[in-house]
Amino acid sequence: MPLVIPRLFLSMLAVMAVQEVPRNLPAIASEMTSPDPETEVHIVYTGGTRGASFARVDFSELAPAFRDIENPDIKPGDITSDNVFRSGSWFIYTDQGPLTLEDFSDFFQQGPLQTTGPEPISILSTDYAHVIEMKTPTNQSNWALDWLGESLAKLGGYEDARRLNGWHYRLSNGAGTQLYMIDLRSSEGPEFPRGTPHPDLKRPDQWEMIPSAALKVQSLTAPAETRQLLVVGRPLGDGLRRLALQKQLREQHPKQTLNLDLGNALEMGVSESVRERRAFSLKQIADLHLDALIPGEAELSLPRADFERLAESTPILAMNLVPLNRWRNRPAGLLLKRINGIQVAVIGIVDDRHFALSGLGGSQDLWHIEDPTETTRKAIRDLAALPDEQKPAYVVLATNVSDERLQTLRHLNGITVVLADLFGTPGEILAETASVSGTSRARSRASLMLARSSPARVGRLSARYTILPEASPRLNRLENEARLVTDELFCDPSARDTLNRIKARHQKIGRELLLPDIRELHLSRPGPQADSPPRDVHFIDGALWQQFLTHVLWKTTHSEAVFLRPISPATRAIGAIKRSTIEGWLEVGDRLVDLTVSGKTLKQLAALEQPQLSWAGFDPKTGAVLGTGVNDDEIYRVTTTDTTTHLPSVQAVLSGAMMRDRWQGEAATAMRPSASGKTVPLREHLVNCLLALKGNHHGTFSKAYVESLRPWFQPSVWDTPARWSLRLEDGELSSQSLQSGTDPAFSQVRNTRVTAPSSQTLGGRGRLAILFESPYWALENQLRSVYRRQTLVRDGQNVSQETDDEVSVRSEIRLKRLGIPFPGAPLIPFGSYAYTTEFVPDTFDSLTKPRRSELSAITGLMTAPGGIFREWRFGTALRNDLANPGLLEPGLYLSGGFERNLAPVSQAKIRTGLEIYQYLPTEFDTPDRLGLLGTLTSGLSIPLWERFTLNVSADWFVFSGKVPATQQFRSSLEFRAGLGYSLAWKPLHGVWF
Repeated sequence: MPLVIPRLFLSMLAVMAVQEVPRNLPAIASEMTSPDPETEVHIVYTGGTRGASFARVDFSELAPAFRDIENPDIKPGDITSDNVFRSGSWFIYTDQGPLTLEDFSDFFQQGPLQTTGPEPISILSTDYAHVIEMKTPTNQSNWALDWLGESLAKLGGYEDARRLNGWHYRLSNGAGTQLYMIDLRSSEGPEFPRGTPHPDLKRPDQWEMIPSAALKVQSLTAPAETRQLLVVGRPLGDGLRRLALQKQLREQHPKQTLNLDLGNALEMGVSESVRERRAFSLKQIADLHLDALIPGEAELSLPRADFERLAESTPILAMNLVPLNRWRNRPAGLLLKRINGIQVAVIGIVDDRHFALSGLGGSQDLWHIEDPTETTRKAIRDLAALPDEQKPAYVVLATNVSDERLQTLRHLNGITVVLADLFGTPGEILAETASVSGTSRARSRASLMLARSSPARVGRLSARYTILPEASPRLNRLENEARLVTDELFCDPSARDTLNRIKARHQKIGRELLLPDIRELHLSRPGPQADSPPRDVHFIDGALWQQFLTHVLWKTTHSEAVFLRPISPATRAIGAIKRSTIEGWLEVGDRLVDLTVSGKTLKQLAALEQPQLSWAGFDPKTGAVLGTGVNDDEIYRVTTTDTTTHLPSVQAVLSGAMMRDRWQGEAATAMRPSASGKTVPLREHLVNCLLALKGNHHGTFSKAYVESLRPWFQPSVWDTPARWSLRLEDGELSSQSLQSGTDPAFSQVRNTRVTAPSSQTLGGRGRLAILFESPYWALENQLRSVYRRQTLVRDGQNVSQETDDEVSVRSEIRLKRLGIPFPGAPLIPFGSYAYTTEFVPDTFDSLTKPRRSELSAITGLMTAPGGIFREWRFGTALRNDLANPGLLEPGLYLSGGFERNLAPVSQAKIRTGLEIYQYLPTEFDTPDRLGLLGTLTSGLSIPLWERFTLNVSADWFVFSGKVPATQQFRSSLEFRAGLGYSLAWKPLHGVWF
């Protein structure tokens, strides 16, 4: 609701030129100037500029001429990137390798300087680059540039390509070092004007460091010739020139102009280089004195110190932005300012969808972003509720919403102009004029204009109003122009010198090689061609890069599994790969996240079709983690990135799991901290891993280093790390048991000692296991204990006795490396032995029950097909009754398990297990020896809280003797209801479950 203010107080406010707004519209302070009968209001705007240090240099438009070459007599060579120093129309370069800022500065410190020349050169110039054919004798044609010009003409779209003439000088210092200087000043006439050396040669701080490229072109016709082409970039959207243009446009009408930025005005990243360039940009933006900045991803992901510094120097405008950090204040949502009698309102709106995908909006430690459309509607209603003296005549919506909702926002009634952020292709000066005739009679007035910003342009929106006596201002004309930021604009030399030094340090780091030429690995293509003969890979494509990332992350985070969204390299790299290239391939906002999820959730994530996630440690085809079948109830530690978790399909699985599987502790999600306690971006983690790997090999790409990369580019199931875990399995407290179908002749047989039809039971069972898993084999040691005591009524009296009091120790080894291929899952050889013993049991009916003591062994094959079947085993068995030494009994063995949820949305599980022994007859058999032992277990497990479950089950024990007198089948049916508990500790992966 709007704030109600008395009219007398409003008139006092009008005299004092103070603007009051509703309390639910935090606003930036305003000012008033004297009104004129007719006045203009200007808004200077830009967006997506990526910092004052950013400049776009695009050589790619020339690439088609070299890639789609049709001339069979010309062969282009490799392109090598380099630096050129520029001052006006003058360029200095070297052909002796990279020209660094340090070398450039030192050159002028060693005098005296000598100049040789000039020699004439030919230049092909475009709006994006200058192409110079070097050291061309005057008596020879410029055939390399002639060919390039013809190729560009055939490709079309290069109307700006033009031929120029220039001068070439050779510079020498007192140490004998040489540099080359080019003067691009030329004339169109047949005579070359004789140039003069640059007057500021001894002031290297006046020079600008810009990228260039050297290219050799060879003629295959006789006589063979090779010409060197120097491609000098022409910066577009240069940060310092853009800031200078913004100041210039504002200073033309200083009291009538608002200066806005639509976000992403800073560099993104966490490296030292990025932080240094961002500090430079923060200072430049503070000197610009913006009226408001609508924050983008770059601003919302800032560290605390940088964000506070930005907020102190520049008003941040974002009505739908709510901070979730206590140290952040909510930004103002509205800018109200009276300019020459015109009340102007600027509404700031940020894009919630893009920020959510970037891991910023909606996370638990940064920001909450409200719906842009509803927030804008509310702002318009609140503005309409203001007193007449404060209602704005000029309403501007400034937003970086970039999807289909932009059209919805544009057609909201009550907005004059929409300023929207657009990373577009720069063009020449754009001008647009909107007609305003008849707009006052429209019932629903959409905005009159949609103005788009871009990194390479600075726009100016001009509105002319007539102030009518005792009436609202009338809009007469609305004009928009966008000026291209080119290399011909003014730039501050002192700021440029500081930026040169920052970029030089960044180049030194960025030129560091992190990956060798992967062609040395002789990799085969991933995917369906993986079984084909190995062949060279000349570049890292998207599939190979994705595989590399996931396996580096898996090998270095000690997680059981890793999954990532599709991350493709932006370019193709041939040969050794530089650090700057790798950093450019990864998004800065991709921070590492640790999850603890159940096996069931892992399977649900693996089943997603869009997007197709890449995995390491977990095989979606076999459903195995580290080569072991996935247990739906078991908890696994998984590493991914925040942007992956915010994908709609992934978030649907994780959020649903957090609600349904809370008892498993699955909701635990945490940003992975670094040694300093800060969250770790994926880019920083990968670079640090590669730097550490180079350090292990003394910084050289030796043969051993190349081989150390093979597991990351060619992962194998046998590359999984060894692990061990401690598990409490089948911990259960049983309260009641019903038993029937027994025979007195088998009163000495396990599970059949009580012959009464029903009884009361109190007892429990538990199994403790220590497991060791390696890529080649696995060892499992189990300690199982069961104790039950039953009470029954016999001849009118309560009789109590033990029914189970055994302890079993079992060890099993699985030879995973010797697995036999089989559809669905391999058949793995295993061998196990077990020793089972009892304490002294109670007597019953004056009949002494012998103490059970047995040693048994099983060898065979096992498989984990996945799905509802957990595991199947078959093989041979051997049993020795230690109570009767020397009586070995051979036999056959079969077991299996089935598990599924009771319903698709239920966490209750039905479990069924089968275990059968068939021991063969021997000459030492006695009546109480069993030949067939079969146990069919079926039960229902219902999760209660945390790791506790309610278990209701039934065991049907079927058996028969081995001598003719007892070969008939008998069975025992036992019902149990109990409280179960399970716990495991995986030290390598830090998981309790």
